[in-house]
Amino acid sequence: MRIHRQERAADPKCLVRNRQAVNVRGTAVLTQVKPEQDGGRDPVPSATVATRPVPPHGARARRRLQRELERAAQVQMSLLPDVSRPVGQFGLTSLYWPCEGLGGDLYDLAWRRDCAVLLVADVMGHGAEAALITMLVKAAFQDTAETTGEPGELLLGMNARLRRMLPSRVFVAAAAARLELEGPDIRLANAGLPYPFLLHASERRVEELRLDGRPLGLLDGQGEGFRPVGRLSLAPGDVLLISSDGIGSVECACGQSFEDCRMRQVLAEVAGQEGRKVIDRLATQAVAFARGRPLPDDINLVAVSRPGRGPKPPVVAGVPLESTLARAASGER
Repeated sequence: MRIHRQERAADPKCLVRNRQAVNVRGTAVLTQVKPEQDGGRDPVPSATVATRPVPPHGARARRRLQRELERAAQVQMSLLPDVSRPVGQFGLTSLYWPCEGLGGDLYDLAWRRDCAVLLVADVMGHGAEAALITMLVKAAFQDTAETTGEPGELLLGMNARLRRMLPSRVFVAAAAARLELEGPDIRLANAGLPYPFLLHASERRVEELRLDGRPLGLLDGQGEGFRPVGRLSLAPGDVLLISSDGIGSVECACGQSFEDCRMRQVLAEVAGQEGRKVIDRLATQAVAFARGRPLPDDINLVAVSRPGRGPKPPVVAGVPLESTLARAASGER
């Protein structure tokens, strides 16, 4: 999640360095008092500064720190749920792509007797600090989902828990969707994420679901903070796309965003395609739009689709997503 105010979240690399003072390049300051004679008056203290360089951290320790961060990233990825299992009549596809080694986004799935509840969330900031907070969000989600599968109630319950746990001035944007195990019905509530998109296969049409709600951690836990709750039924071939703001915030060389320039056009082109092809096309087009510029934020996409015999989708030319992301990570255009 990008921060649109003067105070930006601390650089996670700085957070790591600050825990080990020997890794901070700087100077140690020494002061002494130098007496001065001035007509018999008392000596006037005068501070002089002597500096000595603090030696940089050793290459071995830096490599160890890098290995620890890589292991932490592997653990974080392993905590994401396996979405290959069908959920009733629905199929799920996801893409999680941190802009740094550790990400501040997550998606999760909780199973109940009559439904599955999907969470897509985006912690303020990114990097190590935000990654730690995602663990709190995941715990709050799984705990709350044991008592309710209703999206609005679930977000309210998570908000009450996170208000007690989150650091001050930290918030979490999230959306929750209840997927029925019997039938094509979905209920959806939003707490600060971009509006979800519904891609209608039969009409080749993209619908923006305007569901508003304040991010978690900003409310006091009371009131109807996450209403209205959207209700929809997916027809065969339809796709519901829920994402953080990372994909839309990708910028081109002139500073324009993918959301403003290309995102809706790309979604219209793939209406009628299955969920995986929707995500693949969206990601590859975002990479092409950036033309080698680094990602400004984590990318987190989840597509909920209902397979079936919809109209034959148009053929969309493209390249495999894995090769595109690999080239983007290496800076190759």
